[in-house]
Amino acid sequence: MTRTLVAAGLALTLAPWTVHAQGLGLPLGETAAPFETGQVRATGAITLGDDVDLYGARVAYATSPNLQIFGDAGIVDIDAFDSGLGLQGGLIYRIEMDAPIDLGLRGTGYTAFLDDLDHLFGFSAGVLVSVPVADAPLSLYGYVGLAHTRLKASFRHPVFGRVRFRDNNTEPAITLGALFAVNDQFSLFGEFSHVDDPFVSIGARFNF
Repeated sequence: MTRTLVAAGLALTLAPWTVHAQGLGLPLGETAAPFETGQVRATGAITLGDDVDLYGARVAYATSPNLQIFGDAGIVDIDAFDSGLGLQGGLIYRIEMDAPIDLGLRGTGYTAFLDDLDHLFGFSAGVLVSVPVADAPLSLYGYVGLAHTRLKASFRHPVFGRVRFRDNNTEPAITLGALFAVNDQFSLFGEFSHVDDPFVSIGARFNF
């Protein structure tokens, strides 16, 4: 019974961040506007939350005007554990439509490597909507989807020995952001996300 209570305490410690699929990879930092075929983009960003922070970089490649693939890596700093490596890969598929807004589908898969975690992986999927601001180098974007995370953790308790914990979470994911084009190559962005807990991100993007 006591061992179960210890595991339950660990669950409460992990709950704020285990569902944050975007928290283990970079923030969106992207709109659903048409891509330039063959273009390579590099992004650097910081995500800050109550229990988890992330510092990382991304490389994205546009295979067509309607499809971008990307991968990123970063340092995940979680209060309950030491810092570790987070990896994420995914794609954005643009839906062509005759409308003043741009629409796309975004999917990601991710994992992280931290002490005391036997494995952690998950995925997110949702709809990305963006709109350019008239007569300004600014675009507004929003994302609505689901984030699913699975983990298995274990730690050694000084009295009860090794305690193991498993958790599966699926939560709604919402993001609102703005992308400001300094010039044709360099852009800055900021965004607010909520996946069980609030997260704030800032970053920069460079087109090669």
